[in-house]
Amino acid sequence: MDRITTKEMLKLMDKKDANGNPVPFSFSYFTWNANSKTGGARRHYDDAELASSGKTSKSVAVSGLRRNNHRENQTRNIFIGNEKHPRTFNIRTIFRFNGKKVVY
Repeated sequence: MDRITTKEMLKLMDKKDANGNPVPFSFSYFTWNANSKTGGARRHYDDAELASSGKTSKSVAVSGLRRNNHRENQTRNIFIGNEKHPRTFNIRTIFRFNGKKVVY
């Protein structure tokens, strides 16, 4: 079985193509709501890309240049498919990335 570390996963999420656009990826994660302590459902997305503050990123046009504490909160904003606004995901809930099992 192929495996990938969290550090490698985050590097691949940050990857950009020759034009400076985010490279799409697929991932699976477990739902989790810290307030109500509920979750556990599995979700999978095939066409996702990291929301970044780069010039060509659609996140700048949509959400401005607001800075989040992603490193401290262990989260990332990710666009799913053709959605206009990114969703925030906790990186610890991701268990598959590009078909590989994520190990911590």
